[in-house]
Amino acid sequence: MESGTSRRSRWAAKLITLAAVVPALVVTVQTAPAPAAPAPAAAQAADAPKRVDSKNRAVYFVHGYQRKEGKGINCQMWNKTKDHFKKKGWTGSLITWGYYKADSNCTYEYPGTQETDLKYVSRSLAWNIYNRYTSKGKTVDVVAHSLGGLVIRNAIARVKRGHDGFPPKLYVEDVVTLGTPHGGSDFADFCGTKQCKQMRGHAGHLKWLNGLPTGNFQATGGTNWTLVGSYNDNSVTAFQATSFYGKHKVRYLANENVEHSDYYKTGVGNGWNCYRSSDYGKNFKKYTAACAGPINSAYIGAYFQSAR
Repeated sequence: MESGTSRRSRWAAKLITLAAVVPALVVTVQTAPAPAAPAPAAAQAADAPKRVDSKNRAVYFVHGYQRKEGKGINCQMWNKTKDHFKKKGWTGSLITWGYYKADSNCTYEYPGTQETDLKYVSRSLAWNIYNRYTSKGKTVDVVAHSLGGLVIRNAIARVKRGHDGFPPKLYVEDVVTLGTPHGGSDFADFCGTKQCKQMRGHAGHLKWLNGLPTGNFQATGGTNWTLVGSYNDNSVTAFQATSFYGKHKVRYLANENVEHSDYYKTGVGNGWNCYRSSDYGKNFKKYTAACAGPINSAYIGAYFQSAR
């Protein structure tokens, strides 16, 4: 049996030990690492560059609708147009962008099908432009054939409206559309894919797009639109191709025989017959043997900001 003195000595030793441990615990709590600071927000794109006539901007070439379901488009369709840009001294990147997984020879491709909603197609294009150019303070031009014109319209409008999943801004200085069904397409009434339905002028998607304020189609810094159509287009009428609010509009006369797949294959010079407007279509003037051909109109619309 322990004596009282022995027990007091043991308790005193325990108190001394406990006193030594407590400060250490307090110090540990006080010096614990602070919670990590929130990650900084993604850097915003630099201000849009000044609008100038320039041949060193990147140009995105966006193809149209592929009527054969499950098939893609060969982006070499743009070769004659790209060659013309180069011969005119264009030094900026000439980019072909496709949106079918079966596409070939495109610089960049989104793996979609004819059943892919244009919202998702345009979102992919918007991010490609943003990540490669807008985020670096660079603007681009776009030349689009047929449905491709609705893709870039969607991209700019949805970015401008702040739709979920889209980049914060885009710098797109000039857009040229070739045979784009801005007012719908009679052909689209006879096919049943998702994208066909979205080209129907009386249907929900295009009706929604055409009901937006015109300011929704101006990318940050402004966008100049040139719309090109033909009275001999077998898929999109001259009126449908130029019904959008773009400032510059060209309609080739029927005797020029510009069909739907001709815009990007012919017309590198001048001397063509057309109706032309530079006041948003309020007035069209007929020019006999005095218009730029389709390919040359694409170049002029991208460089001079007007089809002459």
